[in-house]
Amino acid sequence: MGNIKAALDQLDFIEKIEYHDKEGNFDFDKDWSKPASSFGISQVQESLTKLEHTLAAEFEKTATYLVSKTNSFDTETLIERAIETFPPEVRAELNEMACYDFKEAGKCLGFGLFTAAGFHLARATEAVMADYCRTFDVEVTKKATWGTLLAALSACTGDMVPDKSTISILEQIKNVDRNDLMHPRKTLSLTDATRLFHLATGAIIAMTLEIRSKVEKAAQGTLVLEAPPPALLPQSSPQPVKAASQQ
Repeated sequence: MGNIKAALDQLDFIEKIEYHDKEGNFDFDKDWSKPASSFGISQVQESLTKLEHTLAAEFEKTATYLVSKTNSFDTETLIERAIETFPPEVRAELNEMACYDFKEAGKCLGFGLFTAAGFHLARATEAVMADYCRTFDVEVTKKATWGTLLAALSACTGDMVPDKSTISILEQIKNVDRNDLMHPRKTLSLTDATRLFHLATGAIIAMTLEIRSKVEKAAQGTLVLEAPPPALLPQSSPQPVKAASQQ
């Protein structure tokens, strides 16, 4: 920083001497064909030479790297703030585990660690999927697999059921990507990781919007999240009970 400051100070000195008037204002009437003094230029060159030597010495012991751009992604955003891929209303609904794994997936994708990106994308999707299942009263146990959870979601009945298109995306991730990632020799290419990144993003957005929709309807009194105990059902109104059983 000392070398950088010295070089900047020299440039400021030349600007004030060569390009400012006596009052310290920029001199627009200056003769621009006249070069700056050789003394000032030599001082700047000396400062820059010292800076180059300092940087060369520091780079020998500092971890430096160049990250190539990944497709159309902005490199800094992908590595530092991948969660910004989602709209604000979606980010607000994501749990801590989903946020963590999606951020890590962005870093891995940005640094070219495509298989690692796939693992984190699967974990992020699974973290949101747990909330999605609970929203539709599907029990999530430690032994539950994607297959059993998706089957339970597909079997849901009632006034509001999981969207078939959302389940279809989750099944595609499970069958084509997540299951293959469990094999030790399976690796992902840039194309594979990019595809999974977009699939996982779409699945997470779809699940989150459905969760919000059901919660909002429940808050408005148009949807009952849990059925009342049998003892509380009206005994003298058989017709509504029959209609409910048909659903």
